[in-house]
Amino acid sequence: MEKTDIRKVEQRLVISETGLRRNFHKYVKRVTGQQSFFSFLYQELTFALFAGLPTVLGSVLRAGIYRSLLGKIGSNCFIEEGVRFRIPKKIFLGNRVFIGKNCDRDVEYPDS
Repeated sequence: MEKTDIRKVEQRLVISETGLRRNFHKYVKRVTGQQSFFSFLYQELTFALFAGLPTVLGSVLRAGIYRSLLGKIGSNCFIEEGVRFRIPKKIFLGNRVFIGKNCDRDVEYPDS
């Protein structure tokens, strides 16, 4: 078995501050489709507060509240708990759409 120098391992584990900042900005753009930290914060807080509400009332509330985050939501939409949206401004739901529990809706490429 080959001996590994502990200093080399430590160097690989250290992420520079600029690398961490750059990766965070990439994550914000990946999740929201924008560079804005405030829209990221608003989106994440909204999803955190309303994504886990159980029952039919929670589903109806989510459909109403998510209107401000998604590209468009048609009438009579039903969004169950635990649904996750990536780049929500590019997601459009028609009338009478049902999204089941713990689904992940993703627009794969921010420029699409």
